[in-house]
Amino acid sequence: MALAYYNRGNAFSSKNQYELAIDDYTKAIELDPKNADAFRAWVLSLESLFHAGRYVELEQSAREFLKQPVTMTEEQRKRAEHLLHFAQFEQARSEEKAGRYAEAAKQYEVLVREAPRMWSMRPSKSPSNPRMILSASRL
Repeated sequence: MALAYYNRGNAFSSKNQYELAIDDYTKAIELDPKNADAFRAWVLSLESLFHAGRYVELEQSAREFLKQPVTMTEEQRKRAEHLLHFAQFEQARSEEKAGRYAEAAKQYEVLVREAPRMWSMRPSKSPSNPRMILSASRL
């Protein structure tokens, strides 16, 4: 049964229907937690959402997956959390670019609390803005 979900996830992914693919990969992983191919495909689908700028969907999918009672390796859990935090970061940046600074600040506060090792301080490259700014490592 896990193979059927995995194959259907591949079909959805090939049609750029990443949310449906993620659902099927998640089911495949639940049924066969050692299925490295399903986990790899799940990560690739999340990354596709990231690169398409679909950060809300990415965050929702990653959060739901991390709540599942699925046996994951530590590396897999870290990868899932990493994708979740990048989705949150990009949402905060979108809020900031749209001038919704209070919302952006809330998002950044959550990120600093949930993923403190992800952040570093670096000087701004803008000569007109010499303050220190938060930055995140990229995928």
